[in-house]
Amino acid sequence: MITTDHLMIDRRILQEAESLRDAGFVVEILAGFECAQSSGYDHHGIPISRFVFDWSDARVARILHSITARTAWWWPYLWRGTRRAVSLATGISSFEHFVLSHVMRREFDILHVHDFPLLRVGAEVKKRRGCALVYDAHELYHAQAQLPSAIRRRYRRLERKFIGAADLSITVNPYIAGIMARDYACKAPMVILNAAPQAPKIGKRDAELRQHFGIRSTDRVVLYQGWMSPERGIDVLVKSARHFPDDVRLVLVGYGACEADLVSISRQQGTDDGRVLFLGRMEPKELSVLTAQADLGIIPYKAVDLNHLYCSPNKLFEYAVAELPFLANDLPYLREVVDTYGFGAIADLSTPESAAAAIVNVVRDDQRISELRAAARRAAELLNWGVEGRKLVTAYGNIRRGERVH
Repeated sequence: MITTDHLMIDRRILQEAESLRDAGFVVEILAGFECAQSSGYDHHGIPISRFVFDWSDARVARILHSITARTAWWWPYLWRGTRRAVSLATGISSFEHFVLSHVMRREFDILHVHDFPLLRVGAEVKKRRGCALVYDAHELYHAQAQLPSAIRRRYRRLERKFIGAADLSITVNPYIAGIMARDYACKAPMVILNAAPQAPKIGKRDAELRQHFGIRSTDRVVLYQGWMSPERGIDVLVKSARHFPDDVRLVLVGYGACEADLVSISRQQGTDDGRVLFLGRMEPKELSVLTAQADLGIIPYKAVDLNHLYCSPNKLFEYAVAELPFLANDLPYLREVVDTYGFGAIADLSTPESAAAAIVNVVRDDQRISELRAAARRAAELLNWGVEGRKLVTAYGNIRRGERVH
């Protein structure tokens, strides 16, 4: 498996690797490639290697090896120009060549590529090695709102060009699978949800979280967990807390680009008095215990791009296995989960006032919370990694028999 994840490897990747290992496959993960430092470690019997890409390029070094005037003012321009020319001539960028060189040093039968940035590398490895190729699209990479329009068009064109090299294409929900099938004129990728492992039952559900932070047993705990970035609507969620009654607390677990801004918002509006708590990053096992101790999970995403419109985030499934009801904006997949499994509710989370009203209405309604939690217990039997992992293992079995699966 190869992934560009350099801060923390996505739960989906580790779960897939563990399921394949348990099914008898030997799995290795090459991760990051732009990490602060190289490292290697073992994750439950799965070797993981991380690398540092320093923007060098062995191909360019070979071309310019005879030039000794490397302190001259024009040397950086010559290097960059040559690197660009090599990338255009070969169709492989310096970064892709770096990844390719590490992949080709290893022996394997199947290369599992996580997300678009490494798809072209996967296609090139398959051409050179003749291995089977699995393409795992965690999102519509080209649809990210923060990318310039020209870059989005280029990424979409390249994904369409190289997706046909895959023996198995998979993605995270049926909406994204349908868009890929339509845009790339291919069979819809297989859907493997971002489900979480079923959590062990814990006793005294409220004790740990409430005691540690001085939260009363009668208080209601509203939870957001995951990456903190500006486009996710978390600022509105934090601002909504100033409208909470004294017995409703907002707990945020995770980190990211806008965490400091969110802390500042809470401090400025006076909700750093305990109404808003920032817990930072937590290990998955600790997080699963904490999630089960909350009263309501929040998914405040807005439809800022296609990925957010058709999102099926990790936290949705983490809420499910923790038997935690959730509240979300009206987005297609989230509404489908509400309609199908009944353990969540759709509300207007677009303003602090409307979000606060929706949250308070749910958490103050004991009967509704009880009904939603009962539905979550039923959903947990279906929306879990045990179910999704078996799909992956079955698909890999088909690859081993030489079948193309999409």
